[in-house]
Amino acid sequence: MPLSVVTPAPTRRLTRKEHVTAEIGAADPILLDRLIDAASAAIENLCGVVFAREAVMELVPGFGDTRLQLQRRPIVAVTAVVFDGEVITDYAIDDREEGTLYRRAGWGWTAQVALGLTGNQRWPGFGSPLPNSEEARFSVSHVSGYILPEQDLESVRTVSAALADNSFNDSANGFPALLKAGDLIEVAGFQLAANNGRFLVTGTPTVGKIQVSATLATEPVGEFLTHFRFRAPADCRRRFDDVEKACIETVKSWWLERAKDPGVAEKQVGSLRIRYGDVALPVPAICVGLLRPWMSARAA
Repeated sequence: MPLSVVTPAPTRRLTRKEHVTAEIGAADPILLDRLIDAASAAIENLCGVVFAREAVMELVPGFGDTRLQLQRRPIVAVTAVVFDGEVITDYAIDDREEGTLYRRAGWGWTAQVALGLTGNQRWPGFGSPLPNSEEARFSVSHVSGYILPEQDLESVRTVSAALADNSFNDSANGFPALLKAGDLIEVAGFQLAANNGRFLVTGTPTVGKIQVSATLATEPVGEFLTHFRFRAPADCRRRFDDVEKACIETVKSWWLERAKDPGVAEKQVGSLRIRYGDVALPVPAICVGLLRPWMSARAA
């Protein structure tokens, strides 16, 4: 299905350098950057998806049923649905993680029609739809995907809390641009307990202000370091943590094995025997287990 990216993600790294170095210790930062990029790409390819949140426009075929299947997921917000120039508004997000939109009236069958003949006199008829010839005529603009760990705010001193409008405010404008109402945020580090915990984003968040559906306490920027982790909408069933863990474990494995020949499965000193193994997996076996639910449910 044709897809164009309207607002690209600022990063497609599935973990951040600090999370890797916390497990392996000091490492060459340039090499670590390359390994994180390579591991992130390997996981994307293995799962067949782009995890990073982006604003996209998809052209999608209709199959005559009540659900329309999108390629990017989880769906966070839909901004427009158009069919041959007609704006469609009577739809709802059916399943964010499966990437489906529901419309009671149906989405119509966009198959091409074969010209046909009808009646004994063989007059031209209306023809019949040709299966597997569906044209991508539904245009769907939406924001989908996950806000990745590199976009989290860890150990910052630029965020304050305001009771007046129950908002967090960042003087450095560091909040993710594609954060949407319905997302969850996990906050820690404030001195006042009311400002720490899990919050549901409301209103129209910006890079400098996030309003939440809770009563905050006014707290200016102070000496305490604050931490913000940005999560998918509350009704998403799967947490992104497994994907990040798979990326960390892949980088760790590559880092520890970087001086070894990955193709050698067995060595023998006496009589010098070397046995090469089968084709290796793109990521360690433990990561395949972590990623299996994402491959089965999200493969494109």
